[in-house]
Amino acid sequence: MASTVCVALYDYDPQNDDELRIREGDVINVTLKREDGWFIGTLQNGKSGLFPGNYVEEAPDTVFVAIPTAQKADGDGSVVKSEPHSQAKAQTIAPSDVGVTMATPAKKKRSGPNKLVLSYWSQNLMLMAAVFAIVLGSSAIFWVTSTDPYTANFILGKADGSEGGFWLPIYSIAIGTITIPIECAVGLKRPEDCIENRTKVSFFGIMYCLASLPLFLSGPTAFPAFFMLFGGVVKIIQSCNQETGEDALCCGKRKRVNGKVAKTTWDGEPLPTWKEKVAIWWDEIRRKSAVGTYVILTLYVLVNAALFVERMYSFLKIIRCSQNVLQPNGLCDSTELTEEVLANCEQDCEASTVTSRQPPFNAIPLSVWLAVAKGFGQLLNFNCALLLLPVARSFLLILNNKVVSMRQECAAWAPVQKNIEFHKLIAKWVMVCAIVHTYAHYMSAMEYADIYRDNLMLSPWITGGLILLSMFIIYTSAVDVVRRASYNLFWNNHHWFILFFGCLLVHGWVFWEWFLVPAVLYCGERVYRHRRGGTPWMVRKVKWRPPVLEVQFFPEARSQFKFKEGQYLYMNCPRLDTSAFKQEWHPFTISSAQGDLQFKDYVSCHIKVIPGGWTERLKDYFEEMNPGHDYPLQFSHRNDKGELVPGKLTGIDGKQIIRIDGPHASPSQHYDSYRRTMVVGAGIGMTPCASILRGIILYRWKKDFFPECLNFYWTLAYRDVDSFQWFVSLLSKMDNRLCADRAAGNLSPKNQLQIHIFITRYDASKARKHSFADRRMSVRSNGISAAKNSKNGVTVDELWEAMQAPHAKPTTFIENVVPPTGKKPINKVGDFMWIWSGRPVWDHVFSQVKSEGGHKQREDVGVCFCGAKVIAKDLARCCAEYSDNSGVVFRLHKENF
Repeated sequence: MASTVCVALYDYDPQNDDELRIREGDVINVTLKREDGWFIGTLQNGKSGLFPGNYVEEAPDTVFVAIPTAQKADGDGSVVKSEPHSQAKAQTIAPSDVGVTMATPAKKKRSGPNKLVLSYWSQNLMLMAAVFAIVLGSSAIFWVTSTDPYTANFILGKADGSEGGFWLPIYSIAIGTITIPIECAVGLKRPEDCIENRTKVSFFGIMYCLASLPLFLSGPTAFPAFFMLFGGVVKIIQSCNQETGEDALCCGKRKRVNGKVAKTTWDGEPLPTWKEKVAIWWDEIRRKSAVGTYVILTLYVLVNAALFVERMYSFLKIIRCSQNVLQPNGLCDSTELTEEVLANCEQDCEASTVTSRQPPFNAIPLSVWLAVAKGFGQLLNFNCALLLLPVARSFLLILNNKVVSMRQECAAWAPVQKNIEFHKLIAKWVMVCAIVHTYAHYMSAMEYADIYRDNLMLSPWITGGLILLSMFIIYTSAVDVVRRASYNLFWNNHHWFILFFGCLLVHGWVFWEWFLVPAVLYCGERVYRHRRGGTPWMVRKVKWRPPVLEVQFFPEARSQFKFKEGQYLYMNCPRLDTSAFKQEWHPFTISSAQGDLQFKDYVSCHIKVIPGGWTERLKDYFEEMNPGHDYPLQFSHRNDKGELVPGKLTGIDGKQIIRIDGPHASPSQHYDSYRRTMVVGAGIGMTPCASILRGIILYRWKKDFFPECLNFYWTLAYRDVDSFQWFVSLLSKMDNRLCADRAAGNLSPKNQLQIHIFITRYDASKARKHSFADRRMSVRSNGISAAKNSKNGVTVDELWEAMQAPHAKPTTFIENVVPPTGKKPINKVGDFMWIWSGRPVWDHVFSQVKSEGGHKQREDVGVCFCGAKVIAKDLARCCAEYSDNSGVVFRLHKENF
């Protein structure tokens, strides 16, 4: 056969020696297409072999150019030039004989970015172990200087009174100091052809394991020793998995290649006074709608400071009494004190008498370090209990539905949309408090080792170690880069919180008093979610528009599911669970409107199918229930009367097909709190936008509900246009419905709609090679064709073709949206849509929206966004810059992924 040039769609890692390793975007010269679905081809670097045919697509316009590879020398120094592997394979591997059943092509599996899963986690493990090695190693130095024999026994070489124990703490600090720059510089740099990937042996992993062994000889350094040993083992495992690294990585964060650091320049104006600086700072906070955030943070800091001071002061009074000469009855010696001080001292001693579970602090000498440990222990009580509230979804749903939606201003004063940021902030502060608390206890034990030995039980040391271990596992896998590489690793490690809180209840004698209310709320919510997940749900219809799977379903009891557009839910398929203890619940945004459940009897989710993942297995399961694989799949059952009605509850295994936990609150649900709303979606972040568009155009405007004016902005890459066929169909349908309702007089003139589609990375020179017929939608939706509804809005074909060749630049936004008299916009499709080529210039967008108001009185404009952080930052900047407290104020509700 003639060779064919193909481009890889997905990553593929070889399972056998004769298979070819390919990466997404690789250009491959295919020399043989076997009947079993496997291809034989050659990469541009000359490597050849077998690979699944469904991992690539033909690219007839792509030119295959072989890249010369360096000649290799064999052992005796002679140059060896290898024969192209594909030609040899083509001669030895023949196609399957006619009549042989064709093998099912391999399932597409998708690896993470550069196949890094454990690499990110192992780097965080080593960085955290290094920090503990430095901190606790410094405390070990003080232990070495102690003359107490009980303390000295914890240090190598000090048990016999020698002076050779200094080397271990110095070694611990040195190892921690060296580990940090090593991990930041080369922790993730691992080329595909390096010796670690060829031998599956991690040099750094072995070195870390060996370096950790001496640290076990000291009490203070035992924790970092275990942490470093654990991190080294993970590095060895990642090397066995042949994970390759990236060059542009440092400490788990990507470097900006073309990014520029903003520089401040002197503009010749006089420096503002401190009053003017405060006024500018406050005005910026108000314009950013961040007043509530700063108020809550201020209260949070003040509460922490008050708790620390109160606990610290109470123990300092106890220490003042304990440091004096003690009488046999445990009271202070009056020979060294005045009458006034004696009275206060005796009161302090009596007040310090606590429950029998604690040592009698009024009768033993204590260190000031103990007061520091107790002060930070109090902070741990408060913050560890507070950790659960920001992640209680039902609690947040009530706040969003009942509190924030009551008034527009509440969104600024009650920033519940920042719950995850607040949860992370508390977690970081808990880590700082835990390190200081541990360090202070080590220092106190160094001064009074015999007191700790005689009065403190062993359980606090055991539970404290388990708490640090659970924090070590949770924190190192909680960062975004690890979560994105392997969500299962993040989710499973987070369940160490059970051990964390269980040990805290034993470790802190009074922690249960702080933990009682949050624990009851959280446990009650988990029970409620479990019961809600067991509610019967029926699957009604499944549509497949590559690569998106639309699932329509409804609850058996409609009244039990009340949601708002923009919210999301968790979906589980019992058939795909490996066990009852490993249930997979995946979040998906609801793409239907409230009225769809009320009038059309369904809730829908649009799910992008990822090859090799849970979503593809879900699609395969739906196809198993319909062997014909003819989409759309219709599901039905017989009711008590024997009538065939839509919906199916159980699958082929007798289990419920899907289970639903939801709805859950999201920032986009507040779109209806404003007269004017801007809805922004980027890439897959436009799914809540679909729900909002349906809700407004099909239902809310007919009831004269807010918002009166809707501006929708959608940003996507040109290469992804084909992936959003379903949404293009929806836009056409909404445009047709809106035009029909206007013609029938069903809508008020005050209801205004603008839809702006920004298509990035469009190259006109390459796009012209494809005709519109070649790129026409593969699936028609709802029967809308070029001939239908031609008088009521834009057709699917018209919108589709306009998106294939965008030409208007976003820099001409204002002149095309508000053109001068007599000038027609060059990129307007229908009455409500504009197509742009390039990224939106948000300054032009906000300027145009601000000028639309036509009111001099104050007005809030809602900005609802779901998408990447980089766009969220631009929106936050523009909301602050274009807000005027006496005029238009933009309030941002953002959700990042």
